Parts: sequence; C-alpha cells; structure tokens
Amino acid sequence: MARYRGPVVKKSRRLGIPLSDKAARIMEKRTNPPGQHGGRMSRKMSDYGKHLLEKQRFRYTYGLLEKQFRNYVRKAMSRSGVAGENLLQMLETRLDNMVYRAGFTNTIREARQIVTHKHIMVDGKVVNVPSFLVKPGMKIQINKKMQKNAQIREAVGKTANKTYPYLEISRPDLRFTLVSIPIRENIPVELNENMVIEYYSK
Repeated sequence: MARYRGPVVKKSRRLGIPLSDKAARIMEKRTNPPGQHGGRMSRKMSDYGKHLLEKQRFRYTYGLLEKQFRNYVRKAMSRSGVAGENLLQMLETRLDNMVYRAGFTNTIREARQIVTHKHIMVDGKVVNVPSFLVKPGMKIQINKKMQKNAQIREAVGKTANKTYPYLEISRPDLRFTLVSIPIRENIPVELNENMVIEYYSK
C-alpha cells in the first residue's frame, strides 16, 4: 500500500501543521521550518505557492498520495453542491479517518494499519480497504481479537472526552456509527478546501 513513509515531524514543520502528537509537542518550541536557514525564511509566498501549500496540507493530513488526492478532487468537482465541502466530506468519511476520529488510534497512520490488517468490521463484515467510504447508518467495530489491545485502549483513554455530532461512539466495546454526513462546521480541520479546488481548477 503506497503512503508517505518519511519523517513526520520534519514534514509537519515544513507544512506548518502538526501531523502527530509528537509533532505538535515539538512545534510548540520550534515554530520555524526545518533546515539550516529555516528560522530566517521570510520570503513572501506567491498565490500559487499558497495554493500549493494548502493542497499539500490536505494531502498529508489525510495521508494520501498525489494521484489519490487528485481523484478525490475530481469527484468532488463533478458532484452537485459545493466542491470544497464535497471534498472534505469524502475524505472525512474514509474508513481509516473514521476509525481515527472515533479515537481508536492516535494517528490516521495507525488507523490505516489496523484496517489493512483486517481488524475492522463494518456491519459485521471485515473491511480492509482504508479508502472505503462509510455511509450513514453503518456500524463499525474493532474485532474481538483486538478488543484488549493495549495501544488501542490507550488511544481510547486519551480521547474519552472527544465527541463529534456525526458520530455515535461506544468506547467500552470499541464501536461507533456514522449518524450523518458531516457538515463543514463540524469537521475538525483548519484547512482551506476552497484554495485546493482553485489550485486544481487552473
């Protein structure tokens, strides 16, 4: 399965957004971009550069390669409604992201791993495709084999107070249901989806 395997903290500092808890902690102290001259980089960014940066932020936030992400953008633009919100809704309802949002893993990377290792069940059936789009009413659960997994239970403990209007989560038995397609104001990402649509529209 193709995915980014490079240093997460360095990439986070380059993009200006934390892609992991470790990156968030380090970025509190080191706010400048990585590299010898990172602290002195003050060159004004062009409009193209800003759009490109936002596109990269989206890609790495959801852990997608360029071709995958471009396909999502094309689908979002072909659907009725606001293209930017369409894009966010598709990315947010990917199975790996849903498992992460439910608090069963610390990162989307970890969520993708337990999905591909066949530890996730959707409506009682094993699904090992991270890009599987979850639909309202679907019930997702960690299988019995992983119910007592220490890493998963630790992640659940850290996110016990997190709630989302579009998810109904039962943390004791590691199960959740997508109640509805999330609307923009409820999607917890500080990204500009309209800039991404503009980038691919040029």
